[in-house]
Amino acid sequence: MARLGGLSIAIAAFVVSLAAAPWEFPTGADGAAMLATAESLFEHHTLAIDVRFTTDDRYTPSAKRGINGGAYAKYGIGLPILEVPLLGIARAVHRISGLSQSRARVAVLSLLNPLLTALVVLILQLTCERLGASRLAACFVALSYVLATPALSYATYDDSEALQAFVVALAAWTLVVFEQDGRDRALWMCGVALAWGALTKTTFVVLAPAFALAAWFACCSNGSNRIAAVGRTAKLVVPFTVAVGVVGWLNLVRFGSVTATGYNTPVLTNSLGNGLYGLLLSPNKGLVFYAPLVLLAPLGIARLCRRSLPTAIVIVLGTATWTVLNAVFFDWGGGWVWGPRYLQPMLPLVFLVVSSAAERPGVRGLLGMLCAAGLIVNLLGVIVDEGAYRRTTVNVWLGDQTGYATAGNTTSGEIVEVPRSAEDVVAAFSSTAGHWWLARIALVPCDCSSLSLNCACRTGDFATNPVFLSPPWQTQFPQALPSPPYGVSIIWPRLLREAYRTVVFDPDRAPIQ
Repeated sequence: MARLGGLSIAIAAFVVSLAAAPWEFPTGADGAAMLATAESLFEHHTLAIDVRFTTDDRYTPSAKRGINGGAYAKYGIGLPILEVPLLGIARAVHRISGLSQSRARVAVLSLLNPLLTALVVLILQLTCERLGASRLAACFVALSYVLATPALSYATYDDSEALQAFVVALAAWTLVVFEQDGRDRALWMCGVALAWGALTKTTFVVLAPAFALAAWFACCSNGSNRIAAVGRTAKLVVPFTVAVGVVGWLNLVRFGSVTATGYNTPVLTNSLGNGLYGLLLSPNKGLVFYAPLVLLAPLGIARLCRRSLPTAIVIVLGTATWTVLNAVFFDWGGGWVWGPRYLQPMLPLVFLVVSSAAERPGVRGLLGMLCAAGLIVNLLGVIVDEGAYRRTTVNVWLGDQTGYATAGNTTSGEIVEVPRSAEDVVAAFSSTAGHWWLARIALVPCDCSSLSLNCACRTGDFATNPVFLSPPWQTQFPQALPSPPYGVSIIWPRLLREAYRTVVFDPDRAPIQ
């Protein structure tokens, strides 16, 4: 019955994710580069991609030329490898159904991140129950993960955050299974999960010590002496080490050094204090605003330590090291995405602590309030296109207020200063306020076409509409005028966008004067 409950919630998460999807693929520059890698593997059995990816950004392009002159994406191969069989399925769908090849690819590839998110929901529910949470609390926490955090938004993107969250959730679940059942097979599975994480993103190396230490404690609690525990822990470490070796070898043959990933070095140049504030507490990207349930985590850590010390070690040590590393990353904001992108993979771990807090007396009312707050905030992130909001600020220049990030220029190798995005550091430009503003514009009704450069309202011109000319930053920065998001619809989900055009307003039709 517990499995049935978790499976039902996972299916619901999958369906909701599909309903929220734009049914476009790729949706961003990162995803386009990873898809290009998958296509090269599928068609030509090489990692080299089109050289245009080496110039898709002035300082930090998606790809870098290797020592043989070819262009290689700077991102890990974990997601492209998963996309390769989907490209084969898409080709079969194209041949059988008569759909165009591009439409078949969009239809098939758009299923991947919703499926990974649904699997995270299922694994999270099972892990919470393993750690002693009631079935009701486990199901509530699992459902809250997808509805009251940015997880649903990332299920509709083409980035690797959904895959990273799946890897973390799977590794945590297998560790708990090993602690409780004592089967070394679970340790191997944990190591394989972390290995796939390393293939997906090299920053997974900072999680290895936390999982290895937790596995060692679990071995000791299962009756192994300290020396034997080291030997058993190696079953987790070996697959991960092999994956790191593969990444190093790929770096060597592509870029001439085992440590050369294709990123613009140096990258760990941000102030730790500013990064931690930005990722955790700021109204722009702060986790407490985008996933308010994390505020309950401190209430559950003591209870979790009593139930499973190894799991508590992974959560505390792993989350801390991951957060610190991403806080000092020069682009800690994560680009044109909703919420604290780089903390999303850690939320399955944090929600294990939330499930422990949910069992405390007197917490249920607060649990419901924080979940409702997270649901409201993240609905804005799903309904409104973050790309549309960012396009309204493309002509805003606030270097004096935002400051500059220091990083290497991938092309020239020089150290450059890049102005930070106002959406990341200036409260008035927070995406939550921006999405609410664009949602109000859509209700006027106004919208921009995703097929043309037409922006229109039912009456009058989009660019002169009083709601559009009253952005959330107007009072503080009256000189910062918004730009219409030409070529991008305000509304992100494809189903909602089509319904809006049918029932409310279609910007491609002549507006009623």
